[in-house]
Amino acid sequence: MFSSISKTRRLAYAAVVLLSGFAMDASAQKVLTSMSYASQIAIDVPTAAANLICTAIPTGAPTAPLTIKRTFQDNFDSLDLTSNRWSPHYDGGYDDVKKVWLGYDWVTKRTQPAAHEQQLYVDSNYKGTNKTSLGLNPFLIDDGYLHIVAQRTPESLKKALSNFEFTSGVLTTRKSFLARYGYFEARIKVPSTQGLLPAFWMLPFNKAWPPELDIMEAPTHQPGVIQHSAHWVDSAGKHASSGCKTQYPNYSGDFHQYGALWTAQKIVYYIDRVPVAQIATPAGMNMFMYMQLNLAVGGDWIGKATAATPMPADMVVDTVVAYSVDGPSACAVQSNGVLQCPAK
Repeated sequence: MFSSISKTRRLAYAAVVLLSGFAMDASAQKVLTSMSYASQIAIDVPTAAANLICTAIPTGAPTAPLTIKRTFQDNFDSLDLTSNRWSPHYDGGYDDVKKVWLGYDWVTKRTQPAAHEQQLYVDSNYKGTNKTSLGLNPFLIDDGYLHIVAQRTPESLKKALSNFEFTSGVLTTRKSFLARYGYFEARIKVPSTQGLLPAFWMLPFNKAWPPELDIMEAPTHQPGVIQHSAHWVDSAGKHASSGCKTQYPNYSGDFHQYGALWTAQKIVYYIDRVPVAQIATPAGMNMFMYMQLNLAVGGDWIGKATAATPMPADMVVDTVVAYSVDGPSACAVQSNGVLQCPAK
């Protein structure tokens, strides 16, 4: 039905969601209008205290409104990778002497080796081991929507792509936008095909890991589940994490807004602006972070994609936004060209 309706009109449709196995009543349904991305909005924040174990938010739990101001927005009317607004690879760092970003040509920055993923993230200028670009573009802009497309690697290009079986795409704001605290949201239609892992998440600018903030992961080996997680270093110096699984049947049938409010006190996860889970902000999760979108194929967690896995498959992104309490007046462009919110 939506394919015949303009993007502007589609945003006016109400989203009816199922959270934790129940249908929300009409008063809780969120109408997705252009006002959803106004320069100033209010979101509902649970008033209950959070702890270091991710906890679901019960239906009808008390909330208080929080007014926030927009600091970043992309509606994907176009995608220009030469502008540095979005980068098609993971972070390789920044050379302060040569004033250049690193990692573009590194295979290790186009997959997650430790997770044994099956895809290599490519873009139209990526050469692999060739001397010229391979012309593989996993990003398609159509009627104001970004499609991140995963597909099988052509046999003739496998050698140039280190024998990875699949190609796909990742986009990060590492070179354009950083934030410490705020509200971060993407309106996405995610696939449910087995062997895929669509995600919207955040990592720190200083390349430390952890922390990591997983706003939305859709592990397709767990049908009807949206996962939200936080990773951090505990008091013993070891990796710790806690996540919540929101039971969400048929999430792949339509677009939904996946968001997280990150404050010094707690992290609240949202689906269609409804708070669904929260966790206390771990110690040390106070670094500047950037946003990422990606569609992974296979890996230790979700299992292998096979010859039977339908391809191509895509993750469709409508809009990505970020907000903060202080808003854009507190942000500043740094010497490397990155907008940082707040400035210090």
